[in-house]
Amino acid sequence: MKLNKSMRHCRSILSAFGLLSIFATTVNAANQPSENNKSDSTAAVTRELKVIQSGYLSSDDVRFYSNLVWQQQPGSALSVHLLPSVNASEHDVYQVSFDNQNVGDLESKSVPSTLQAVNQELVNNTRFLKAVNHSAEFQLQFIIQNYETLYSLTGSDNWLDYSFAKLDQAWSAMAGDNKPSRVNVTAVLYNKSGEMLLQVASGGSLSPCERSANPMIFPPHHGQAFLNGFAKTTTGQTYIAAVNRTLTEVAKYLANEPIRGEVLKVDRNNIYLSIGEGIVYPNETVNLIYSNNDNFPSYTLGRLEIEAVEQSISVAHAIDMHTANVIPGDKVQLKKVIQERAYLSAGERSVTCS
Repeated sequence: MKLNKSMRHCRSILSAFGLLSIFATTVNAANQPSENNKSDSTAAVTRELKVIQSGYLSSDDVRFYSNLVWQQQPGSALSVHLLPSVNASEHDVYQVSFDNQNVGDLESKSVPSTLQAVNQELVNNTRFLKAVNHSAEFQLQFIIQNYETLYSLTGSDNWLDYSFAKLDQAWSAMAGDNKPSRVNVTAVLYNKSGEMLLQVASGGSLSPCERSANPMIFPPHHGQAFLNGFAKTTTGQTYIAAVNRTLTEVAKYLANEPIRGEVLKVDRNNIYLSIGEGIVYPNETVNLIYSNNDNFPSYTLGRLEIEAVEQSISVAHAIDMHTANVIPGDKVQLKKVIQERAYLSAGERSVTCS
């Protein structure tokens, strides 16, 4: 344990001295063609802003995207700082807790405060992204442009509006109306410095008799019952579909990001990594990255060569550094073009209305 602390301290000192060489590299790179700058591992992630209008989702599209099953992500998921959602709609946010499981309220009121939790679960469900609440290489934010539930009459959440909404709900049920919900969401991807990289707009509408008969099931935690109830509602499925549609574009945008893993264990000259079969192969080389200090840019400490590969781990040895400098928890990166993240839908079948 003392060795690890000492090694981290030494690396931090080296980082300070390393800033001189990094600064020199940056100055030289400024006089080089842009293609050379792209290969500089110490450079910030800067790209031209890409704007995507993904189109309005039909009822069939909403059902499709309301329950996506993503393929297993090679290596470790990419950490992304999930910023607080922005309500840019004309409807107020009303406070609701996970203990409030009245699904009818979700269709009669305006924007629920729990949408941030929904966003986090949908991001993690992709398997290639992991939502975190701290600094990361990328930042992601969802902006709610429109959120129309089935029976909300205005954007307010006072008792009178709510009472009229409940009356409207009861009247619609008696009259057999099939009112749609409407949702528009924009996902914005930033780099660590806050520069905008990607904007994806998505939206759709859905009527109660068009909703999916197989809604998304959220993972077990305190809010599972509430989120599962939300996924059964017409508005919930429309919102989930819109967010998922934006995430498919985020997946395409980040498709060429390096595969990431970490050091699990060091045993003499053997270095055990968290990436295995189908990702790395014997004799391939991965970079060992130092990124433990937010005050300094990440940089390559050295290279590791893969010796053996098992189902979920691989064994490597250090090429141009001493094994004593490798510590469990260190990050590794492998730049490799992989197959685009695939997903299937489990929500295409619609409910049957009598």
